[in-house]
Amino acid sequence: MPLGHRLGDFRLVRELGRGGMGVVYEAEQLSLGRRVALKVLPFAALLDERLLQRFKHEAHAAAQLHHTHIVPVYSVGCERGVHYYAMQFVEGQPLSAVIRELREQSEPPTGRAATPLTSASASSLTGGGSPRTPAYAQAVARLGIEAAEALQHAHELGIIHRDIKPSNLLLDAKGRLWVTDFGLAHCRLATGETITQPGDLLGTLGYMSPEQAGGSRQLLDARTDIYSLGVTLYELLTLRPAFTGRDRQDLLRRIETEDPSSPRQWNQAIPVDLETIILKATNKDVESRYGSARELAQDLERFLEDRPIAARRPSLSQRVVKWSRRHRSAVTAGVAMLAVVSVGSLVSLALLAGKQAELRQQRDVAVAQEQRADQNYELAVETLERSVLDVLGQQLLRDREASDRDLLRQALGFYERFLEQNRGSEVARRAVGMAYRRVGEIQQSLGAYGEAEAAYEQSGAILQELAGGGEEREKAEAELVRTWLAQGALLNVVGRYDTAEVQGRKAGALAEELRTRFPEEARYAWLLCGGHDVVGEALGLREEWESGLGVHLSQLAVAEGVGLEGKTSAEGLRELGKARGRVGRAYYGMGRWREAEEQFRAALKCYGKLDEPLERSAQEELALVQGYLGDSLRRLHQLPEAEDWLWNAVALQKAVSTESPSDPNSQLALLRLYPLLAECLAGQDRPREVNRYLDDGINLAEAIPAEARTQPGGRRVLDRFFAMAGRHIKTLWQSRTRPYQPTSINLQSLAAELTRPTDPDEPGDRLSVRPRGAQAANPKPVHGGNLIVGARPKLRWQRGAGVGGQRVYLGHDPEHLDLIGLTEVGRDSVLPLSALDSCQWYCWRVDGETEDGKVCEGPVWAFSTGQ
Repeated sequence: MPLGHRLGDFRLVRELGRGGMGVVYEAEQLSLGRRVALKVLPFAALLDERLLQRFKHEAHAAAQLHHTHIVPVYSVGCERGVHYYAMQFVEGQPLSAVIRELREQSEPPTGRAATPLTSASASSLTGGGSPRTPAYAQAVARLGIEAAEALQHAHELGIIHRDIKPSNLLLDAKGRLWVTDFGLAHCRLATGETITQPGDLLGTLGYMSPEQAGGSRQLLDARTDIYSLGVTLYELLTLRPAFTGRDRQDLLRRIETEDPSSPRQWNQAIPVDLETIILKATNKDVESRYGSARELAQDLERFLEDRPIAARRPSLSQRVVKWSRRHRSAVTAGVAMLAVVSVGSLVSLALLAGKQAELRQQRDVAVAQEQRADQNYELAVETLERSVLDVLGQQLLRDREASDRDLLRQALGFYERFLEQNRGSEVARRAVGMAYRRVGEIQQSLGAYGEAEAAYEQSGAILQELAGGGEEREKAEAELVRTWLAQGALLNVVGRYDTAEVQGRKAGALAEELRTRFPEEARYAWLLCGGHDVVGEALGLREEWESGLGVHLSQLAVAEGVGLEGKTSAEGLRELGKARGRVGRAYYGMGRWREAEEQFRAALKCYGKLDEPLERSAQEELALVQGYLGDSLRRLHQLPEAEDWLWNAVALQKAVSTESPSDPNSQLALLRLYPLLAECLAGQDRPREVNRYLDDGINLAEAIPAEARTQPGGRRVLDRFFAMAGRHIKTLWQSRTRPYQPTSINLQSLAAELTRPTDPDEPGDRLSVRPRGAQAANPKPVHGGNLIVGARPKLRWQRGAGVGGQRVYLGHDPEHLDLIGLTEVGRDSVLPLSALDSCQWYCWRVDGETEDGKVCEGPVWAFSTGQ
């Protein structure tokens, strides 16, 4: 219709939007002189009686509703055959436009400033900040409450919206949400007759519930709207749709059969509780969702008020059963084959995974399929690994319960019995070799390095025997390379760098041979990249940066030499990003900050092109690249941008660590970033923030398990953190809000106070430490320098030699980055305090008072004057 046209009491001002059910205009209601939104049914729609009925039903449904967050209908009319209805005019934008604007603003930085938000609606949601902040997540939760309360009102009147999506939720300039467009609503007349019919595939594909996507003949209830609202909140939090597909049928299949990726994989700033709420709202199983929109709103309120939420994450057994139901055909075939070869073993394992009832139903099928069992080895083992080992590994990283560790051992025991009963099958032997490697990876993630190495050895022995020849040779060789790479990475962690280098070169040589035989297979190029990575990492850890740079440049050349299809695949982009990051790390180690910056930025571009969530290891790699880019920029005196990258790195790694609290390697990766951020903050004269990160770092260091802390990799990270603390401790003291009167004391008197024996026969004048390297055999006296002694609250300091227990932080001149010791108090060697008694010390409490050298409960720091 032409603008300015008059329709009854309304004059059209401008078009606001259009869709399948009509065109919406801004209009002026002439009699009242007010702005309204006028929805008009196009003339062409009159040719379809169903469209006309739905238009009338939309007006009818909306007119029944009177709620703060539902756009009210003022009037309904028909003028010369043109049907329309008038609504309140909302000054704002649909959430679809807000999401689009935020997505454009949040593209990975390339050194240029991000596009500023232009709409008041988007700015009201972010508060002028980033969508990757806790404040943004809270704002989204508030919108969720408003939408859920509006839907609850509609549901109580028997109206199901059935088309909740971002474009049907308006956000005004004040940040209030409005539900609109009830064109597909299902409701009942007073007679009980339904206005719309069940079974129609109605709604917008990406936001349909699974029961809508499946064309359910049953009447949809309120939980359909809850699902669609959950998917909308998912997209608002992640700025990505929950589901995408190649075409209509593929998208419908994914909605029906697949779970959306974890929201935190896309945005690590999303709080875990909020993610749990979203996942409950979007559960495939209708009965597992919130029973009403009110329940969803109440849980969101609990989240905002920091109270325990009602939603719970599914247990291990629930996730296994859920996966099995969605892959029923694979489970059926796999269980059938395994039941033939080892019914008892499989039953016992399935019992642990909550599958007892289903397994009993499969036994008869198993016997009937005995003749086909050999064809199903790989399918069965893949089913078992995905439904037990992978899920179990994720569970253990969250919570190291003894029962889960028992289940891991029993799962491995099943594989061993499976192999024993199928010695003649190469497929079975390869599968068991792969299982040992997976168990090794899980053990390594838990910090159980000895168990991990033993599992890798078992895996390598089985796969190497298969790689000698036979039908499984190629697959066995590829899996052997993967095992050697995992083993090499472990050796780098535990400080056996020479052996790691040998292992990496061995893996690379076999990968090169595979690549020569199968030049079209990109996966063998990625294995070769892995070999270079292990070798280059070993050289870097030995600080042979130039040699390491050469190896990583070879790694980059291999990644770039793969065909276009391989390079643009998800795996190719990850490998390119990793190689670029490794080259940048070598330049960083050599002090070539500008070249390091270029490589780190190139790596971030690769990660930014990925359209799927990063795996946990890739997230940690990305955090490290961001961190080292930030520190390179700091050294180039670009402090504001450096700080941005370092904050991003810490936030990402902290989120990964929170998700996997039982992984000490993840904690060490976070502790590695703290000094970089603290140095950047100190360079901007912000000592209070430095203080906060030092305190967080000390708490984190104390929480890291001893086995990980005492390995060379862990020692290196801890040494560097405490050396940084030494550089800033005087600044911290000077920045306190209350001036403290320093007390000049002798280190021995301080230590004597800390180690005062309760038993008169117990010596109190010696502090037991385990020095590093050559100092262990011949501890040399230290005079002057900036030694640091740190005591944490409520720690009982150990007394005398040979008493195991608490930790002591004892640092040497931080310029050298080589602490005398940061270890468990133990029996290895004793450093007499008399070796240090010539140093004069200032001592104060970071969060308390100093009382003439007496150490009160609380953190205590002491540093020497160099006298």
